[in-house]
Amino acid sequence: MQLSEFARTLEVTSNTIHHALNGNGSPKINNA
Repeated sequence: MQLSEFARTLEVTSNTIHHALNGNGSPKINNA
């Protein structure tokens, strides 16, 4: 796995956890 791909995976996971901790029922993942 390339480092950039790994970093993107971490970003998406972090974003999902962030929304989950905020109590948002539907986490949104931005591809921007």
